[in-house]
Amino acid sequence: PAKEPNHQSYAKLIPPEKLKEDLDFLFKTIEEVHPNMYAYTPKEEFSPLRDELYCQINRPMTRLEFYKLVAPVVASLKSGHTHIQPFPQELKEYKEKGGYVFPLGLRLEMPRVIISRNYSSIELPLGATLLKVNGRPAFEIFQKFARLIPAENKNSNPAIIERPEILGWLLYLEYGPVKLWDVEIKTADGAVHNYSIKSVSLVKIEATPSKANSEKERNRYKYIPRCNAALLEINSFGGDPRKFKGFLKRSFQKIQTQKITHLIIDIRENPGGSDMNADALLEHLTAKPYKQFEEARIKLSSQDEKSVAPLRQQQPQLFRNKKLGDIITLKLPAKKPSYNPLRFTGQTYILIGPRSFSTSTSFAATIKRFEIGKLIGEETGDPLIVYGHTINVQLPNSRLPAVIPGRAFVLPGGKADGRGVLPDYEAKQKLEDTAKAVDTVLQFTLDLIKKSDSKIPVTKKNNNTMQN
Repeated sequence: PAKEPNHQSYAKLIPPEKLKEDLDFLFKTIEEVHPNMYAYTPKEEFSPLRDELYCQINRPMTRLEFYKLVAPVVASLKSGHTHIQPFPQELKEYKEKGGYVFPLGLRLEMPRVIISRNYSSIELPLGATLLKVNGRPAFEIFQKFARLIPAENKNSNPAIIERPEILGWLLYLEYGPVKLWDVEIKTADGAVHNYSIKSVSLVKIEATPSKANSEKERNRYKYIPRCNAALLEINSFGGDPRKFKGFLKRSFQKIQTQKITHLIIDIRENPGGSDMNADALLEHLTAKPYKQFEEARIKLSSQDEKSVAPLRQQQPQLFRNKKLGDIITLKLPAKKPSYNPLRFTGQTYILIGPRSFSTSTSFAATIKRFEIGKLIGEETGDPLIVYGHTINVQLPNSRLPAVIPGRAFVLPGGKADGRGVLPDYEAKQKLEDTAKAVDTVLQFTLDLIKKSDSKIPVTKKNNNTMQN
């Protein structure tokens, strides 16, 4: 049976003066580390929120109570990599001890909450609208969650909440350990139904391709003979570079052996990872020079000095007359791919969406800017100027972990408009297809390939191009 984690850290009361010390430490660190703290929310808008937060810390609180107050204020900066983490150590403990959480995967189309996956033992119609959870309107619950999660891009906030492990954990923090959930749903015919469904283990929910531990499960190859196409599901650019390159080698050997003419690369569920792994994939797709980043803007801070030290030695001229708090701008050169006998020379299609974050966004931007392939789907979750290279700190008294970016990266074609990478062809999952377990975007791509092969003219749904 599932065991609950040690809740001592939740129950212990922390004096208000200690919590205010944590706030002092937090905001001072953000100001020192972040390259542009007020990029999305002006200081005159943020300062009243911060002042009100200090006023709310007027009594002893638990870590959880403190988190629920401070996380929305930090999230109001709208800087995607600047956030308070919701108890990652406790989440790890809970999962390892067999912790159980909400058993449905959801897709948020505000104000609708759509059932996209069912982990429970009860048969439920996918594509139905979730109306209530334990008597509370589902939309209101997720509105509350949205205030905890920062988002630079209008798409990225709901997409982050949709991640199964985050959704399950936020519901756990909201409701506590619930073994039976009462849900009210509305099906496509307008009928309303009520169900009681049991919680399922986090281990089961997290056993999805995007969160799998093994390289074999994280990234997958599939042959689609009817279109002479191959599908590469790249659900993460993380992991061991040697294993990732091994996966690419095996996959592109199959592509050559099977004489594939159309390659579909799906990064819709890819939260990011290493740009080195993204480079390894790009070198299988193009012989032309390319770069994933136009420039890096580095904030000089004592917290990031260790990682900056090698650059200081290599290019001392960049640091001349610079002090802590200053920004140095590093122009990044293009990369010329080396000879690769497995390089693909056919038509390449990249599936993108609001859950394409971080490195998958820079990968998509590179594909588009250097005309390596066509993008299909929806706008990416991260914008074209993204704050990254995060510093991890722990608040001294509450021990809440905070993440703060120390650098800004300008992606190919990047502009400061908050928009992500836009697809060449816009395609979005349809509710009726979800109910039939049909991937709308993949099917659109296969139809596009068929039309291309039969030389039928195709009208682009969205032909937005990025500027130099």
